[in-house]
Amino acid sequence: MDKITVSKLFELYWDTLEMCGKDTKLLSDELIGYNIFEEFIVGITSFLAPNSLKRLIDNGLIDEQIYKDSEHLRSLTLKLDGTSRWNVKSFKNSEEWNEIIKLSDKIKKRLRENGLNKI
Repeated sequence: MDKITVSKLFELYWDTLEMCGKDTKLLSDELIGYNIFEEFIVGITSFLAPNSLKRLIDNGLIDEQIYKDSEHLRSLTLKLDGTSRWNVKSFKNSEEWNEIIKLSDKIKKRLRENGLNKI
């Protein structure tokens, strides 16, 4: 299997972040379920994995703060996976999910400030 290019990795990293944000709460329960519990979790485990983040920072696509925030986002999300908070109602209302949402939005904002959207 071929290794994905760094530009494709960044696109998938960005797409993962886009799945989770304050605007996600406005979606239907069905779309929240799909975005968070199918797409976001896959991206968190794959495109925010340590080796993926290392490739992104080594290639100048993320800075040290984004790297640390991405690690923290991954950790917070994986702590919730499989718990009683892993559902749409909790996504909309729990403090744990609010922290994840705020962190995802913070990372996206910093990427935009650095001039990085999808490449």
